[in-house]
Amino acid sequence: MKCTNGIAATFTALGLGVMLACNTAPSAMRGFTTPAPVPLGQHEIVVPPAHYSYTRFEVPTSNQYWVAGHFEATGGSGNDIEVLLMDADSFANFQNHHTYSAYYTSPKQTAGALNVGTLPAGTYYLVFNNSYSLFSNKVIENTIRLHPPCQCS
Repeated sequence: MKCTNGIAATFTALGLGVMLACNTAPSAMRGFTTPAPVPLGQHEIVVPPAHYSYTRFEVPTSNQYWVAGHFEATGGSGNDIEVLLMDADSFANFQNHHTYSAYYTSPKQTAGALNVGTLPAGTYYLVFNNSYSLFSNKVIENTIRLHPPCQCS
């Protein structure tokens, strides 16, 4: 295999154009370039009571992108948050309190790992939902990232 140097994937995160820079792989992995994973949202997110916070992002035509990372919530009596990853149609239904489906749904929990593979091209939303809490802010430590595919030839 031969490395496709200089090729980079693009997508939109938080409404901003972001270029994924290619890094040359170690000598043991010659022939590959690995674009850097892109954070989905801020590292620390404050979600007010009875609200949710979300990050909108695009997956380009390639369907080899995946989302993975960790989250941890503090605040309130339960130190908990609900985390969802959904497409644009499901997010519209979620916002309007209708039935929706999600690629990932956590129960209310303090911490968790998210690993969702091979998303098809489209618009997605990573949601931190605190709508069930009446009084407490939740502070979320977020290390969830969009991982692009390795580019090989």
